[in-house]
Amino acid sequence: MKKFYNNEFAFEQTNIETVKDSLLLEESNGNLLSGKTGTAVINEENVAGWFVGYVESVDNTFFFAVHIQGEKQAGGSSAAKIALSILEQEGIYQSVMK
Repeated sequence: MKKFYNNEFAFEQTNIETVKDSLLLEESNGNLLSGKTGTAVINEENVAGWFVGYVESVDNTFFFAVHIQGEKQAGGSSAAKIALSILEQEGIYQSVMK
């Protein structure tokens, strides 16, 4: 995610900005939350989930990734809840998505 954010892949900057715009989820207290979830499904059960992204503040950018596995309810939305909880606990981001 950090290499994408800094465009270390040498893509056209306009393409990077388009993807960044599509990853933007919300704004809270002047900070921006961007990310993407994903879910692995086997036999109609969510068995793995992830949420990756970053928080942009005035003076820093924080990158994060959460991956969970389990037999039930291990989807991307569960991973997002965990990530948002950690970001809040660490004083990095206060979500309005709750």
